[in-house]
Amino acid sequence: PHQDLFSAFGGHSQACGLSMAEEKIAELESRLAASRWPRQEKEKKTGPIEADMAELFAPGFLEDYERLEPFGRGNPQPVFAADMKILPESIARVGQASLRFAVGDNNGKRLPAIAFNAAEQEENLGRNRVRAAFRLERNHFRGRADWQLVVEDFLDFLDL
Repeated sequence: PHQDLFSAFGGHSQACGLSMAEEKIAELESRLAASRWPRQEKEKKTGPIEADMAELFAPGFLEDYERLEPFGRGNPQPVFAADMKILPESIARVGQASLRFAVGDNNGKRLPAIAFNAAEQEENLGRNRVRAAFRLERNHFRGRADWQLVVEDFLDFLDL
């Protein structure tokens, strides 16, 4: 639609090029600003989705969740908030700043979790119950792809 401004143009699937007189640059800028090119809209930020950990351990939940993918612009990855039971024997440092641990239900099911840059919370995790905001992701490691919680924030540390 703006070809009349170019003296030459062309390209291929990996690159493009054009030539134009310097005095036509302002006209191109004006036309592009007025065109109906997709405008980038900021995604609306919402709070975490309230969840019950029993839902995460329910049969079929993770498979249903996977159907929401791919996440990205226009389909942001959900962030959940829930009270969770920490399995204290699972708490371990990862590097200097992060923590790996597991959350469990009352039926012995467990789900790995990681909290980046949260090593200062190690002692608080020993309380067994926390309220946290988290995402669900697949951890690809050594040829396996296992579900894990990625903690965005510890919202509260709950006493038993």
